[in-house]
Amino acid sequence: MMLKKLPYRMIGCIAAYILCGYLLPGIAHDGFATLLFTGALAGAIAQVLRPALLQLHRLPGKYTALALGYLVDVLIVLALSRFVPGFYVSNPLWALCIAAVELLLRGLPVF
Repeated sequence: MMLKKLPYRMIGCIAAYILCGYLLPGIAHDGFATLLFTGALAGAIAQVLRPALLQLHRLPGKYTALALGYLVDVLIVLALSRFVPGFYVSNPLWALCIAAVELLLRGLPVF
């Protein structure tokens, strides 16, 4: 079941990184290929990491799970900006913006 959602999550992440990379001034990149790679990597990491974290915490409520998923997306963006050469986020607020666009493009209830 987890692999069925992978293409949709990756397409949403790639689109969010490309859109934000070209529109937001706080995000620097070396080119389209860097954004494509970073978005695909973010989608794969989120697909593996998010269900594992949600299983560990079993928090009640749909909105708590949504907030935890959003926090995971922000942390993934910040980690990728630190470890992927050519992709830089100047401020954690820009990471919040990328995560919000990613969440909207992917669809809110996708966990």
